[in-house]
Parts: sequence; structure tokens; C-alpha cells
Amino acid sequence: MKTINYLIAFLAIAALASYVNASGGVHIGGPGILIDLVPTDPNATSATTTATANCTVQLNQREILLHWETTPFTHVSHPEFTSDAILAATVTQKIGQLAVSPSHAVDQTDLTEGDSNAAVAMGIIGTGTLNINLEVGIEDDNAVAGRHDATVVMTVTGP
Repeated sequence: MKTINYLIAFLAIAALASYVNASGGVHIGGPGILIDLVPTDPNATSATTTATANCTVQLNQREILLHWETTPFTHVSHPEFTSDAILAATVTQKIGQLAVSPSHAVDQTDLTEGDSNAAVAMGIIGTGTLNINLEVGIEDDNAVAGRHDATVVMTVTGP
């Protein structure tokens, strides 16, 4: 059985305040911006090959760019074993006058081609609430059994 550990870290650019809440999620807020990202598995582990988180974005006449990036998975006990990571962000609900582009983005690492980063981004403008499903998983069906770690970094930028 493959087990994924994932760590969701945030880098907030501009005058945004952030804190980690009791469920292991992160809350980021500033003038006209509120972002909550909560792992679907509050223990930050998954017994499957995909880990998910729900990202809720609330904007009030603002414009932001959300950018997520991850590196390949590394086996916890044997760090010499790495596996490709796939990263996907999908809008699941939109309420209000928001424009988002794209509404679905997917990227993956490709270790055989020397690509060690997977990155997706969404531009959002307007007023309303947006729910985004974020998934990170092992794309290698031949991954060594055991626990694997990957780090996903989210960057929030705005004018």
C-alpha cells in the first residue's frame, strides 16, 4: 500500500495575514480577500495515491492570482526513490460576480525528462465566493510501496 503525506504551505504576497486553524488548514485574509484551505484528511495523510484539499476564496471587488506548485514525491524511508507528482485544481462552485480563468488546471512532474516541478494557476477577479478542489497524487503506477512525501506551496498575488 502506498501512503501519501502532504504538506500544504503558503506564501502570501501583499499585506495578507495568515494563520493555521485547528483542522490543519490555513486561513489567509486581507482587505477584500479571504482564503481558507483545508485538507480533506485532517491528519494530512492519505491511504490512497491522491490527497485533496478544499480551497474557499472570497473576494470583494478584488483581483488575485492563485498559484500552486509541487515537486516529485520522495519515499520517506528511502529518499533515493522518487515518483512523479500530478497537481490539479478545479473550480467546484462559484457564487457571485466572479470571473476565473482557467476553471480547471493540471500539471505533473516528469522525472524522466528532467521536469521536477508541477504548477497550476488561476486568475480570479470580482466579488463573490469560489470553491476549488486541489488534488496532488502520485502519477507513477510503479512507485515503491510505503510512505511518500510531497510539498505543495500556494502563492497568492494581487495588484
